[in-house]
Amino acid sequence: MENTHPTSTQDNVYSGVYHTLVTGMYAATTCFVIGVALALLRPSTTFTVDAAHSFHFSAILPGILHADPIAFMALGTIITILTPIARVAVSLVAFILDRDHHFIWITLLVLLSAVVSLALGLLGFRT
Repeated sequence: MENTHPTSTQDNVYSGVYHTLVTGMYAATTCFVIGVALALLRPSTTFTVDAAHSFHFSAILPGILHADPIAFMALGTIITILTPIARVAVSLVAFILDRDHHFIWITLLVLLSAVVSLALGLLGFRT
């Protein structure tokens, strides 16, 4: 008879990944909803293609403090991008805690690849 009960590694990974993905989804959705609501409440808010190219990370916190809809939507976008990376990091921690060396190395390579890709994109390297 086959053991159908998940191991502690599976429990740790599934639970951690689930909570990370759900938290990221709720946080990003909340940011987008607030951004859209603020934009609808301020008919003078304009969205241009140029805004996407001129918006900088350093403008997000001050923009949120001033209820800028674009800042909320930018934060939602950043959370959406970072959630899968956080998911891999949570999986790595679970594998380390369970001393599952095979999956530690695989997950570490995936995390390193994602972080390097993100860093290169932020530095302006494009393919």
